[in-house]
Amino acid sequence: MDHERAQSLFMSYHDAELPAREVEALEAHLAQCTECSLAWQGYKAAVEEISGLLKVTPAPDFSKRVQQAIGRRSRGRFFSESSDSGGLGIAIVSVILVLVFALLYLLIATSGEVKVVDPGASSDPKGAASP
Repeated sequence: MDHERAQSLFMSYHDAELPAREVEALEAHLAQCTECSLAWQGYKAAVEEISGLLKVTPAPDFSKRVQQAIGRRSRGRFFSESSDSGGLGIAIVSVILVLVFALLYLLIATSGEVKVVDPGASSDPKGAASP
């Protein structure tokens, strides 16, 4: 196992998420490699320091204030406090378009052969111009 692979496994190893075979390979590498062993010790120390930080409970209206700030900064495109009539209009138009295309498909599919007529072509089947 190389240094990059070993160090990429530190998080999963710490969280006990590695398969037994990878745990054995990583532990064997750490036993032989001073560089990765020191990196592992540093990783564990950093995780322990971070996990000891004070956990902060957000204010009860935190989520609402964030939504309001997003609404103000996006000029109402997200989380607007007005009714969502624009979304309803788009949905109605979409349903109508789907129905129109479905109807057209059914008309074409049930009519059998579709003839395309070129208005500039002559009506004579042999291609000769009529007098």
